[in-house]
Amino acid sequence: MRRLGLRDECEHRVISGTPLPEGWTGKGWACNQLSQAARGEFLFFTDADTAHAPGTVSATVEAAREYRADLVSAWPRLLTVTLGEKLIIPMILVLGLSIYPHWLVCFYKDTRTSRRECQPSRAAASGRPTVSSCSSPVQATNASAATRRCTITSSRTCPSAAPSRRIWGEGMRLLNCDSQQFSTCRMYRSFAETWEGFTKNMRAAFEDSLAGFLFIGATQFCGFRLPFVFLFVAPAFHPLIAVQIAIIYLIRLVLAWRFRTSWLSAFLHPLGEALCLGIGLNSWRRLASKGVQWKGRTYQTSRGNSSDQGVN
Repeated sequence: MRRLGLRDECEHRVISGTPLPEGWTGKGWACNQLSQAARGEFLFFTDADTAHAPGTVSATVEAAREYRADLVSAWPRLLTVTLGEKLIIPMILVLGLSIYPHWLVCFYKDTRTSRRECQPSRAAASGRPTVSSCSSPVQATNASAATRRCTITSSRTCPSAAPSRRIWGEGMRLLNCDSQQFSTCRMYRSFAETWEGFTKNMRAAFEDSLAGFLFIGATQFCGFRLPFVFLFVAPAFHPLIAVQIAIIYLIRLVLAWRFRTSWLSAFLHPLGEALCLGIGLNSWRRLASKGVQWKGRTYQTSRGNSSDQGVN
């Protein structure tokens, strides 16, 4: 990930939103209205749970210009306070950096010049903050029927992942940056909130693909959980088990050092991994049936109905 510099001056204007149309998510509708009201070369999206130091906007825009990116996704430092946050939230990095094949994505993108050959589902981006060129498909994506069909389960990802996948599919340039030096994000504030929040978002991240969900779930279980199970069920201790566990802890410690997350989360990895696997199963089950209650709204899959009365 690239690092960004600091320098910024911003003009602020508050816009009152219009009533939510049928079929829209609150966040997608808000972003669409803001994009229509914006003036200038770039659109800057962020979340209310993210704090930015002076220079965030200009640094991200400069990165977009320097690397000729149509969408810049700047990843903030993840803040955790409660034990539940420390156990679960850093697992985003385990999944995103130790399993997600960034090098393969770059290679695939460089060797596929035809837009039809690009695979939008391989694109990934953060929504806090995100900068896009006004000439990119972001505005069109926010207003498209596909985005309107996105349920509130993916409202956190629609303004970021949907445009990133659209840009990827159009053969345009997506840049992910390290913004820890100027952006911080505390996603949730308790174990219950973390559990429900990830339950709401996890199935949406797989776009209702059961095959993708099962593949990643099996990879996570076999690669990051099974060696600890073998410690208790194996008839005899095997050195290979110790090597596997040592590699897992090495990955967790490197990630904790690099991204300044909780060391406790790294040492309690087996518990955090078990919780994340449980959240994944719970997400798939809940969103396919009664849905998840979040801030007075019901979240369900895109194949079901959803009740969304505001912006998440």
